[in-house]
Amino acid sequence: MPEGDDAGLLGYDLYGLRVWSEVDLGFGGVRRGPEERGGGGLTLRLGERRPVRGELAGGREVARRPNPDGSVFYTATADRDGYRFRVHGHLDFAVSAGLDEVRVDWDPSVDVDEVGLYFVGTVLSFVRTLGGCLTLHGSAVRDPGASASAVGFLGPSGSGKTTAAALALVRGYAMVSDDVLCLDAGRRPPVLVGGCDELRMRPEASWAIEAVLDRPGVETRRTADGRVAIFDRRSRCAHPDGVAALRLLVLPEPDRTCRELEVEAVSPAEALLVVAGQPRLTGWVDRDVLAAQFTASADLVEAVPVVRARLPWVSDRAAEAVASLLGASSPWH
Repeated sequence: MPEGDDAGLLGYDLYGLRVWSEVDLGFGGVRRGPEERGGGGLTLRLGERRPVRGELAGGREVARRPNPDGSVFYTATADRDGYRFRVHGHLDFAVSAGLDEVRVDWDPSVDVDEVGLYFVGTVLSFVRTLGGCLTLHGSAVRDPGASASAVGFLGPSGSGKTTAAALALVRGYAMVSDDVLCLDAGRRPPVLVGGCDELRMRPEASWAIEAVLDRPGVETRRTADGRVAIFDRRSRCAHPDGVAALRLLVLPEPDRTCRELEVEAVSPAEALLVVAGQPRLTGWVDRDVLAAQFTASADLVEAVPVVRARLPWVSDRAAEAVASLLGASSPWH
């Protein structure tokens, strides 16, 4: 691990940001010294190992998410110096007012590996939302070849979006993002401003993981939460910036009893309710953020078709069904 401000930091391209980190965030990091880094981007630094307990003192609350038992999962506040994002009992992130530096303290009960897990998905979604992007809970793949268009899979945890994206890789699609869809919805068509380097899959999806591992250039690692992270080097080399125009948004519905792909167009009104209900970061209470995200969601469903896809969720049919759904002959193309 680097020591001090002048040590080499690991560089990552995540959701349209160049991120410099003292923490290993997974595949794709390249260590650079200060003379090689230049300006811009966002820097993540380690703070202190200390108890992370209690409510955040001071500031205006902008987000709060409770746990099912009534305790608090995380809270976020804002003041003139920037933002605080606390995962109670775990991590305390201090974000600069310019959204260009993050410092994290971690509780003694927490392994430092959890820092990257929360930062890449949750905290970067917080930062990108404050920066004006629409951030949704989903995954995305780029169409084969040199295409600049992409398809997104949207849904809650366990809905099959990451597995569907992985199966698309098997059929020649390139990875754009997992867990977070970060969009500039003000552009037409809406543009994914960047993604991440890994698909994080649950071990129980072993049949899909094995299918992806047959693709050349694929590497894996185990994440801090016990998932299997898949890195597709070919996707990264072919499209290093991750920018792609979104042409279709899919709401996957995996079904082990289904034998054939079933696709249904979702009306704009229903699509708006679904999209607005799937932010990557839930619990926003800031009215300006909520209004901006709703407006961006409305713009998205006006510009991009949304479909509900019932997918046969068995190893010999799933990849074929995903390819059929996304293919050029599809009426949703």
